Amino acid sequence: MGTVPPQVRVHVCTWSHVDVSPFQLATMVNRSQGAIRRSLIALTAAGTVTRTRQRPARFRITA
Repeated sequence: MGTVPPQVRVHVCTWSHVDVSPFQLATMVNRSQGAIRRSLIALTAAGTVTRTRQRPARFRITA
């Protein structure tokens, strides 16, 4: 996955007070929404982020 997961982790930590969507993060890091979504799902499986909504998908850093 390259540099996408670290970029996603940094931005999710920066915006820890709000739920973020894959689209919002893709816009911030200038990557595809699909790559961001895959990164978020991997980070969710690792316990780094929590999925707060199914549809539309929203994520937040795990406290």
